[in-house]
Amino acid sequence: MNRRNLLALLATSLSTVACSNNLALKTAGTIIESSLGNGSAFEPDYPDKLPYATIAVRQKGRPRSLLILGRVSGDELQWVSADRGMLITRHGRLIRTVGFTDNLNKTDFVNSDYFDGTAQPALKTEPANRLIDLSPGNRYGIKIESSLEKIGLETIEIGKHRYETTRYDETCFSSLIGWKYTNSFWVDSQGRIWRSTQHFTPKADPLTIELTKHYQPS
Repeated sequence: MNRRNLLALLATSLSTVACSNNLALKTAGTIIESSLGNGSAFEPDYPDKLPYATIAVRQKGRPRSLLILGRVSGDELQWVSADRGMLITRHGRLIRTVGFTDNLNKTDFVNSDYFDGTAQPALKTEPANRLIDLSPGNRYGIKIESSLEKIGLETIEIGKHRYETTRYDETCFSSLIGWKYTNSFWVDSQGRIWRSTQHFTPKADPLTIELTKHYQPS
């Protein structure tokens, strides 16, 4: 997605969405245009200086990018990049992507997700099933079964900050398309996911997502 199309998409969001994160909505386009026009480089403490939420994203073969929170809809957060489109998360879980060659178009949980943003996940004996839509190819309602394993305590560094977290690995499988993969999540005692590595389509490399400045509702 080029810069002009991205800013047009931001303008559409601004005109159609009433969001509690008004400051981010008003300034996201300006910051992307003036500070992140080349797509990636930023100092470790740069997110601390911004007045709104951000995430840093890495993918194999691509530079690290800073994404700005551009829209909030209930528990869903829409993160906007200068060069990649958008990522939509719910409590740190990636549920939709926009702007990639292959995209995760939709995620619907059949039963509850492991992550609700309020506490560390409870390990379940039954799979956490969800249905996803993928593009291209009009692939709808693909069932993903997953199980969660607690790996252990890990201290991680993001920018100039250190966080005490517990790592969880989620093993996922779809018999319909023969896709098996593992996501990893680093979660603090309050249930906030500070770092994750998440797959979103069978053909794309996973994304490593770091929460560089978390969203605080006003």
